[in-house]
Amino acid sequence: MQWLREVLHGPRDEPDEGLGDIRTKFAHFLTLLDRNNHVLKIIADLEKKSQGEYLFDLNYVRASLGDLRAGVRDIVAAMVSLGGEGYESLTGRLATLDREIQEVLPENRPVEADRYTVPFDELDRDRACSVGSKSAQLGEMKSTLGLPVPDGFAVSAWAYKRFMEGAGLQERIGERLNVGALRSHEDLLRVSEEVRALVAASPVPADIVEALQTSVRQLTERTGAHRFSLRSSALGEDTFYSFAGQYTTFLNVSGDQVAEAKADWVHVRVADTGPGIPNKLKPRIFDPFFTTKKVGEGTGLGLSLCYGIVTKSGGKIDFTSAAAEDNPGGPSGTTFIVSMPVCAPTVEGEPSAGGTEAGVAAAGARLLLVDDDREFRESMAARLAANGFRVVAVGSGETALAAAREDPPDLALLDLHMPGMDGEALLGRLRQEHPTLRVVVFTGDGSLTSAVECARTGAYAYLDKACPFGKLLGVLREARDAQVADSHELGGKPRK
Repeated sequence: MQWLREVLHGPRDEPDEGLGDIRTKFAHFLTLLDRNNHVLKIIADLEKKSQGEYLFDLNYVRASLGDLRAGVRDIVAAMVSLGGEGYESLTGRLATLDREIQEVLPENRPVEADRYTVPFDELDRDRACSVGSKSAQLGEMKSTLGLPVPDGFAVSAWAYKRFMEGAGLQERIGERLNVGALRSHEDLLRVSEEVRALVAASPVPADIVEALQTSVRQLTERTGAHRFSLRSSALGEDTFYSFAGQYTTFLNVSGDQVAEAKADWVHVRVADTGPGIPNKLKPRIFDPFFTTKKVGEGTGLGLSLCYGIVTKSGGKIDFTSAAAEDNPGGPSGTTFIVSMPVCAPTVEGEPSAGGTEAGVAAAGARLLLVDDDREFRESMAARLAANGFRVVAVGSGETALAAAREDPPDLALLDLHMPGMDGEALLGRLRQEHPTLRVVVFTGDGSLTSAVECARTGAYAYLDKACPFGKLLGVLREARDAQVADSHELGGKPRK
């Protein structure tokens, strides 16, 4: 092989154009062999995956296809270099194949005209591009395989296209999906919330509503059902950007609600330009009692309470933060996004027409609210007053005792951990001085031991501050009912 090395790597001080040409062609030949082997491996792996024994997603297909196309381009370039003009036509043929491949990828395939709704009985896996793969597979199991699948129908991509165009959403969503605007996970969260809000606020076109109502009516006639489950989805959920979190499952939906069963949310965004939250602290900011303030300046319960109240109400709270500590000299600040589902308006605290005397009396009950957190105390007092309670709000156990002696309350709602006289001590004093008083303990950091002690001391109920406000109202009304009943037994009359 010495002669071959001398031919290919001959003395550099004796250049020879002929040998240089041979070396160049040999290099192209080696590239051809290498890329050919690489392409064959990719094809073999794709073939293996297609047999159904392995799980893979569209991202795998796209990545493999990208490598395959790059390899074939190198092969064609090497063949043109080796064979000359006779192989130039391969370049054009490769470009044609590229276009054909792009046309069949989900994100590039045009939406074809179709009915707005299609029954499962008429679907099979070949309709995936029209109704999505999940609905198409349900149709395949029902219509082709004869497997037990609940009756139903799918909403087509054509209906979705009509909805997008009717609301003018495509351009506005496209602006938010601009690649330059998505540089981090925080950007993706922000855009996701904005897209969700856009979709939720957009009306469904009348012709789609009519098609949905017709399909629901037909489904009711076939099954006798009047309540349905509904899953919103989209074509190509795992393409370039996955917004699977935008899609929702609804249960127990009535027929007249199907067209409007969208995930309606209210989003509140609060931002500052302060020092930000360092990366090392981000995992702990919602932990109870976690604080970076000095002793005595904070309890570490604010964010924990917010998180509990929001999540237990069916919402969520997210945040993004850039800290000066992690990025000296760069912009800093924190943004919190609170997202809450929209509920039908209700009148809290309004007694029913057939309510008992005790139930009606609860609306005018005098309530002593005790909490050392001023902002929480004032906010809760306002909410309770709006529901008919006559609230006296104080910030300490000592002040509470004085207020109760001056004008005895019907109910008391008190926090546990307060400076000076704590909640458990106050509970005992109130029950001792006012035997018929019903006391509800309302704490943000309760424990089983504390709950047992409060029950022994005479607490009517022991609640977490993160509980829904409606639950608190219900407990207070029950407590007032019990207090009124005790007053009657003692020969007294309930306050009005």
